[in-house]
Amino acid sequence: MSSSQRAESGHAFYKRFVSKENTLLDFMVQFNRAVTRQRHMELMEDHVDINEKPNFHSPFEMADQMARVYTHECFKQFYDQLSQCCNYIFELSHENDTYMVYIALRKKMENPKGHEIIYAKESDFVSCSCKKFETVGIPCRHILAFLIVIRLVDRLPDQYILKRWTKSRKAETVLDDVGVEITDNRDFLARRSRLCQYAVDVIDKIMGSEEASDLFVDSLKSVLEMYNSMMADGETVESAIVPAEQKSLPSQHIYNEPIQVRAKGCGKRLKAGKEKGRLKAAKKANGKGRFCHGCNKNDQQHDKRNCPELKNKNDISIPQTGEDTSDPSTDEEEYSNTGVDEFA
Repeated sequence: MSSSQRAESGHAFYKRFVSKENTLLDFMVQFNRAVTRQRHMELMEDHVDINEKPNFHSPFEMADQMARVYTHECFKQFYDQLSQCCNYIFELSHENDTYMVYIALRKKMENPKGHEIIYAKESDFVSCSCKKFETVGIPCRHILAFLIVIRLVDRLPDQYILKRWTKSRKAETVLDDVGVEITDNRDFLARRSRLCQYAVDVIDKIMGSEEASDLFVDSLKSVLEMYNSMMADGETVESAIVPAEQKSLPSQHIYNEPIQVRAKGCGKRLKAGKEKGRLKAAKKANGKGRFCHGCNKNDQQHDKRNCPELKNKNDISIPQTGEDTSDPSTDEEEYSNTGVDEFA
């Protein structure tokens, strides 16, 4: 990566937390929040790498090997390349005393674009013209196919495995330019802060006198010489330096990755109780029709709203329009009684 790419990557990350409207105090708070989130995500990925095993099916022993070595994200990229390595054949282009040149061609493809594979005999190293291993750090499908088909290799050699993509990358000790292990020691940081503050106070007092300044510099040089001689003789000094030890990952139970399931909402919808009852009634009828609640029959082409039997029953119970069903004698008696009452 170039320096501009690193800067752009950092800007893209911090722009999600800070903006140009933030004050200096807000910027520091958001900056610490961004760093905390980044470290938390890293701890989550480390937990997955240590305790979970990738879920895959491959006939190659190399896949089982790298599943134990690579992190989950790197293994996904490696497994994608390994699953496509069986689609290539190789033709020898030319050979000399130091190297051999092959052309990798894809099977079942008209006029395939070949990739040049160079095999160095002395170093026993394979390189490809696609330059994926040089740029990404993971062997490409052409190199993997050459190792499996031509070299008959079952396990990936160590020269193709970069430590930065392995699970044990943090288990090793990290040394500074002097050879001292770098550890997260809060006492060491507190001691450094006290020494720096004391040195600044002394400098502020003696900076006005040239003789005092020269004496201060000479004293620092003599202290540094004494410290170097003590370290050369192998004497122990009370400091925050911890002896370098080869660390290893703790032995824990390995849990397999859960089987992937379909996302929520993409399956069949849940049916209500009434709808389930109607479906059960339709299945009992063993037909394509529906169940009518008016005539209580299955395999019908109608429902209760347009049931013919229910309609006939309603027509019989309701009288026809314009038909007089009253008794005429009763009407005459009612009329006569009404007239007598009005005359009285």
